[in-house]
Amino acid sequence: MRIKAGGVIELDGETITSWDDVSGTATDQTARDAAAAASNAAAAAQATATYGSNTANTALANAATAQSAAEAADAKAVTADGIADTALAVADGLNSRSNAWDKAIYTPGAQQISDNATTVLVAQAVARIGGSVAVTFADCEKQIADGTDGQFLTVICTNASVNAIKFSDGQGVKLAETVSFSMSANDVIQFVYDGANWVEVHRTDN
Repeated sequence: MRIKAGGVIELDGETITSWDDVSGTATDQTARDAAAAASNAAAAAQATATYGSNTANTALANAATAQSAAEAADAKAVTADGIADTALAVADGLNSRSNAWDKAIYTPGAQQISDNATTVLVAQAVARIGGSVAVTFADCEKQIADGTDGQFLTVICTNASVNAIKFSDGQGVKLAETVSFSMSANDVIQFVYDGANWVEVHRTDN
C-alpha cells in the first residue's frame, strides 16, 4: 500500500477511495484462496480417480488371468475325460475278446491211426486220435501234418490201450526237454506251429 500525491491511497495497484474498496480487495483474496483450495481439491480428486482407475485396470487384468487359467483347467479336464473314455473303450474291447475266447467251442475231429506211416491231420483245432495198434509214427516223414504259423493243435488220445500213441522229438515235432510222450485214453498234448515244427505247449497224463 502507498499514499500518492493528494492523499490518494493505492493498494495492490487499486485506488482506495473508501473502506468498501479495502473490504472488496480482501473479499477478492478470499475468493482467490477459495478457488485455489477448490483447484487443489479437484487435483486430489483427479489423483484419487486415477488411482481408482489403475486399481480397476489391475483387477480386470487379474480377472482375465484367472479366466485364462480356468479355461486351461477346463481344457485339461476335457483331455482327461477323453483319455478315460479311451481307456474304458480299450478295456471293454479286451473284455469282449476275453469273453469271446471263453465261449469259443472247438468241435473235435476224429482220426483212426492203424499204422506208423499215418500222419496226424490238422484240419481241426482239436484232434481225437486212436487206433487198434500201438503207434510210434516211426515210418512218417512228419508225425503231424504241416500247419499255419501260430496255429494251435490239441491232441486227445481215445485208445484205451496203454501207450497206444507215442510222440517223439523230431519229425516236425519239438517236445519239451526232447522227452517223448506215450499217450493212452484221455491223455492230452497241445502244440503250436512255428512255421516249421509243432512245438509242445503242455501235456497232461490222465
